[in-house]
Amino acid sequence: MSKLIDWLRVRLGLNEDIQGIAQDIQTLGKSVEKLQQDMFTLFHALPFTAGVLSLTAADAAKFVTPNIEQNALIPLLTSIVIATRQGQSSLQIIGELDPKVRSQLEKRGFKVEDVSGSGDNKGLFILWT
Repeated sequence: MSKLIDWLRVRLGLNEDIQGIAQDIQTLGKSVEKLQQDMFTLFHALPFTAGVLSLTAADAAKFVTPNIEQNALIPLLTSIVIATRQGQSSLQIIGELDPKVRSQLEKRGFKVEDVSGSGDNKGLFILWT
């Protein structure tokens, strides 16, 4: 049965179509990543006023990158910038952190500490000095 499916895919050109779609998705992903990095750079360079400083770090990250996972690297770095400029030395994160994101934070010199609350509540602190 699988040989028949493979033959049909080759005959109809589906394999090439799927490869083209995969390349388009990769290109889109790279473009979104570049946009997020540019937004982070721009946000980091903005002069901070009292109105900006009244934002919480989590709100600032949602504002800068609203369509991305909350605990992704760019929103976390944005939150860290905001928290630092507010005079804080830690950021509390609710939920779990992707191992790749944890690795990237640790490579940048941040300390990541897991915490667990009552029940199934999990979170972590990102610390810096």
